[in-house]
Amino acid sequence: ATATGVHQRVSEVGSEVRSHPSSGLATLSVVNSGLISAFAFASASARASGSHTARASATARGVRQTGLDNDNMFLTVVNSSKILATASARASVTGTLETARANARAVGVLQSAAVGGLQAVLTVSNSSHGVIQALATAYAQGGAGSAFATAYATGVSQKIFDPQLASATVNNSTGAQIHAVAIASAIGGQHMAGSSPPCSGYSCYDGSGVRRDPRAKAFAAGVQQSAVDNGAAYLTVTNSGIIAATAFAHAKAPFSSASANASASAYGVKQFGIDNGIFNAIVTNNAGGVIAALASAGASALSSAAARARAHGVGQTGYGTGDVANLSVTNSGTIAAKAVARAVSKTDEAGAYASAVGVGQYGIEGVLTGVVTNNAG
Repeated sequence: ATATGVHQRVSEVGSEVRSHPSSGLATLSVVNSGLISAFAFASASARASGSHTARASATARGVRQTGLDNDNMFLTVVNSSKILATASARASVTGTLETARANARAVGVLQSAAVGGLQAVLTVSNSSHGVIQALATAYAQGGAGSAFATAYATGVSQKIFDPQLASATVNNSTGAQIHAVAIASAIGGQHMAGSSPPCSGYSCYDGSGVRRDPRAKAFAAGVQQSAVDNGAAYLTVTNSGIIAATAFAHAKAPFSSASANASASAYGVKQFGIDNGIFNAIVTNNAGGVIAALASAGASALSSAAARARAHGVGQTGYGTGDVANLSVTNSGTIAAKAVARAVSKTDEAGAYASAVGVGQYGIEGVLTGVVTNNAG
């Protein structure tokens, strides 16, 4: 199931197809002062005996803008009310050889510009009292079979690939909110008698090499910006309101010898660049602004259990930058991250890992400059 509130697309606008010398601009614009809402729901079940798979996939996007192969691309969203995206997927099976897979993805605003061109300029302005929200929930009930649940939620997602000049900007004003919530839950799993290799550690397989353990994965980002293979890329987030991300993942294996695995990751703001000549990532959190991330993972099993939770208030990364990567965070408000992991096993090993980082700046190859300024208040 797929739902989109507003979808705009423009492609192949450039010098080679101009009808007038002054043309060659590809412009997409959404101005919202009402309600834009997208809701997608998918449900699947398998009740017959034997090897079957129940797959449920739901994708929801409040606003989607796509620019492809244009000389000059300008994508703009201005919101002063509500943009909501909700995706829910539910899958269930009953047999021991069956598999339940649930996948939910929700994005409040999605902007993407790709393939060549002189410049791509992406802008999202969320003015006072504006709300951009994404909620993704995935539930997989495997009974005695396998269960896999994945949920991905992003409030604002901006992606740029391959123009000479790339610019992505998010402005979140005082009183405005950008929220992303991802919830994944998987229940089931059973080790089959006589299977090879046997269940051990964090893995369990049947005789055909198919995993029998439940696995839940949740990812949430309030704002996510990416720039790949551009001449120069500038990613900017300015916040005076609230940008928040919450990821919950829960896996349960109530049957003997099955393992449970849960993973949750949350970013208030995530910025990353790959193979750009010049890469600049800038986050400014003004007085009264809040950027927060919460990741919670729980796993329980009669056999082994593993839970991993990672949270970043702000995460900035530059990969393979040819010339220079400038990462900057200036904070005059609140940037917070919290990660909670809990694993319980009644008969075997249990492992829980939690990591919370207020501001993380990372560089791989190239020249990196990272600056964090934490002002009074």
